[in-house]
Amino acid sequence: MSLRRFGKVVGFPLPKTEQEWALLYARHKIVLPNVTALKLEHSTKMKGNTGARHFKSYKLPPITHWNKQITFSEVKHGKDTPFTFMPSLIVTLKSGEEKSILIKDKKSHEILREVAALDPLAEVAPRPLQGDPFCHL
Repeated sequence: MSLRRFGKVVGFPLPKTEQEWALLYARHKIVLPNVTALKLEHSTKMKGNTGARHFKSYKLPPITHWNKQITFSEVKHGKDTPFTFMPSLIVTLKSGEEKSILIKDKKSHEILREVAALDPLAEVAPRPLQGDPFCHL
């Protein structure tokens, strides 16, 4: 199994210089000024949790890069998790309010869209198009 990692695209080299990393983060800019904490609760093996794992691997690095005020915590459940378990993402806002998002069977960009909808000042860069020659960065 290959390692899931932000910036890793099959057939393209990883960014090496500071400029390449800056370009990569700029293309995936996610600013959430009213969010103070994210808590991801998911299973490591169960069906319907893939979007949560991909969110952690691919969407969380740009969120933590652009939002230094956000703290992230993760609760992983193993194989002994009950079948009725529902993965969730708990978003804590600046006002102290906590919002829970059920993320079972959702893709990582759908989860990101729901998190951004909770913050009226959110700024999310559009997804790169497939024909874009630099879509891998």
